[in-house]
Amino acid sequence: NKKFDPKIIIIRSTIKSGITKLLQKKLQKPIIYSVTRGVHRRMANNVKRYTNFFAIDKSKKNNHVILNQLIFFLQNQLLQLV
Repeated sequence: NKKFDPKIIIIRSTIKSGITKLLQKKLQKPIIYSVTRGVHRRMANNVKRYTNFFAIDKSKKNNHVILNQLIFFLQNQLLQLV
């Protein structure tokens, strides 16, 4: 039975300010926040339409390594979609 053990946690949602920072204090894994924009009834199309922004806690060590891993992951996902 494999345990789910992600290297990075991405919160892709519209949540209240401070939630990501609160979670980051409790968890050792880096947490990246990505706001979701759009209207629920058109969400599938809106997610593809809007630019996606990512944010990470400035105090987290090795931010550049974490963000490079995220970029690598996203590039591979895009290549699979094409």
